Amino acid sequence: RGFTYNHAPMVAWFHGKFVYEYLGGPSSEHEPPSAAFLCFSEDGIHWENPIEVFPSIDISSEPYRGPKREYIHTARIPCIVHHRMGFYTASSGRFLVMTFYGLSPDCHTAPNNGYGVGRAVREVYSDFSLSPIYWLRYNEPGGYNKENTDVFPFYKESEDEGFRQACRELLENRLVTQQWWEEERLDTAFFSRPDGRALSYYTLPDGRIMGVFKDSMTSISEDGGQNWTPIKKSVSIETASGKVWGQKTADGKYALVYNPTADSAHRWPLAVQTGDNGVDFDNLAAIVPETEPCRYEGRLKNLGPQYVRGITEANQSPDDMAMWVAYSVNKEDMWIARVPVPIKSVWNQDVHDRMEEMTEEKLRNTWNLYVPSWNQAQLSKTSDG
Repeated sequence: RGFTYNHAPMVAWFHGKFVYEYLGGPSSEHEPPSAAFLCFSEDGIHWENPIEVFPSIDISSEPYRGPKREYIHTARIPCIVHHRMGFYTASSGRFLVMTFYGLSPDCHTAPNNGYGVGRAVREVYSDFSLSPIYWLRYNEPGGYNKENTDVFPFYKESEDEGFRQACRELLENRLVTQQWWEEERLDTAFFSRPDGRALSYYTLPDGRIMGVFKDSMTSISEDGGQNWTPIKKSVSIETASGKVWGQKTADGKYALVYNPTADSAHRWPLAVQTGDNGVDFDNLAAIVPETEPCRYEGRLKNLGPQYVRGITEANQSPDDMAMWVAYSVNKEDMWIARVPVPIKSVWNQDVHDRMEEMTEEKLRNTWNLYVPSWNQAQLSKTSDG
């Protein structure tokens, strides 16, 4: 499509494939036409071409009551795709993908300020085909409802009861839907945590839920996301407005992934910290130690490997013991990293790799491989073995 602005990746694992969602636009943030895309991969290395999962749409501008209303002079206005959450696996196994359609009268007005249109949803079937698109929630406090929001039908109009039930289950999950707060913040009754941007959460050893947000902020829930402690700054995390990803790893430890910089314009390196209890972290190490130059012109393009997201504990995970994290580079290119578990920042023995004895598994777990889509890295034998 020629889009040079690509950002906000989300990743999940479903029926033996990675499912990767991201959003894109012509060249700049908050610039129409704006759409969301899906990619699929069986191994995380070889990826199918992206498909459009949520298209660019126009909506009536009459209900809009947000900032810079005076900038709008047309009956319809293009939406800007935005999401802090991508996937949900229902208890029935139904797998949902979603995004939010916001509005930006100009590029400096964020589409997640509470005055957008609504959240759209569709199902990814087991053969990786897609259901029709529905509205999951109208942003009624922002001015939009069923009567003035055409384009897609409401999810309750679907003839598939299993799909409707999966949507209802998602809407009732206060922990998962807390990730929607920024975009729907005017609905003060829906969210149990009335602030905190870009929530990532994981379960602590005692069953409590740890929430980590942008700007090094944290909060804890003792009742599965129904209520939260006051939000406060973590002493373990030094970062700015890039996202922080936290999870429990396959070895029972915990990891935080983020950009350890106080300058939000420069988001590199992409680093990981580890800890035993999910609260205290140390041993900062680089996943992506450097960044390449920005290749395309565009507004509001922070530099570096950023906006990291992994596979949430509410979804399935591959069985390879690794931590998989998705991120964008310079808001241009979409990437995924496989971090072997246990996560090691130091190699405590002599390096003695005999390549004729090397296996693919050992290569993945002991070598740092940087594999762009146009420049594969692989293990192969020469004619003499």
